[in-house]
Amino acid sequence: MFRGLSGFVNKKTRYYYLLLVPSIVLFLLINIYPLLYSIFISFTSYSLSRPFDPVRFVQVENYRRLFTDPMFLQAFVRTFIYVTVAVSIEFLFGLLIALALNKEGTFGRILLTVFLMPIMLTPIIIGLMWRFMFNYDVGLVNYFLTIIGLDRFPFLAHNVISMFAVITVDVWQWTPYILLFIYSGLQSLPLEFFEAARIDGAASHQIFWYITLPSLKNTIFISLLIRGMDAIREYDKIFTMTYGGPGTHTETISFYIYRQGFKIFDTSYASAASLILLIVTIVVTQFVVNRYRKGI
Repeated sequence: MFRGLSGFVNKKTRYYYLLLVPSIVLFLLINIYPLLYSIFISFTSYSLSRPFDPVRFVQVENYRRLFTDPMFLQAFVRTFIYVTVAVSIEFLFGLLIALALNKEGTFGRILLTVFLMPIMLTPIIIGLMWRFMFNYDVGLVNYFLTIIGLDRFPFLAHNVISMFAVITVDVWQWTPYILLFIYSGLQSLPLEFFEAARIDGAASHQIFWYITLPSLKNTIFISLLIRGMDAIREYDKIFTMTYGGPGTHTETISFYIYRQGFKIFDTSYASAASLILLIVTIVVTQFVVNRYRKGI
């Protein structure tokens, strides 16, 4: 009897594994094959503008070009500035708004729905909307500047301010993402800790520093890690708002890869750049995770 039951279980297990085969094949086709192909062409001279030319192996020539290309290195620096400034401001605003909404009860949950609206819009739509709002002639931002007696300002045409204009839009869109994480974490905290601290005479700032923040440590870390990795890949809003300009002053590494691969059609070079970005992202993420684990 047990032998027959064992055979039934094994047959049922094999059936479950068989159901997984389509998903595994689809995963390999969508994720693994493009990655392997990208690695392959990064060592060649392949170009989309010459798809029928013989593919010539150039070994590590594309990677050598990358690390001697000042525009590639500058794009990395801009990406670092973009991610650091945007994610830091998003965390600060998200934390403050979450703390305020957490005190409002039902009304806070209603306001949370309103605050979450920006992340429901597509990045392309957001970029076009804010490009119009920053427009020098008819933009809403410059209109308000003239109302208070200030001159119009070319936000998206200024070498320095253009980057901070894009960062402002990113903060507007993704602060609700950090807010949602932190608000959910606050809602899950046991009230007994806070009540005991108040009975012991702890002030509000002491409760925040010694109870609230330590309790939210894991939530904050995960939200910042995910948001940081997503910000590294930012492309949509830059494409629609500035197209990397003026000049290349808002060109992040993702937009640089796009320009090399789909404007200049230097496909092998763009593949090499994308792999370097992937490696750097993995290494930095692993380093941050390891340091965080050691600090726990």
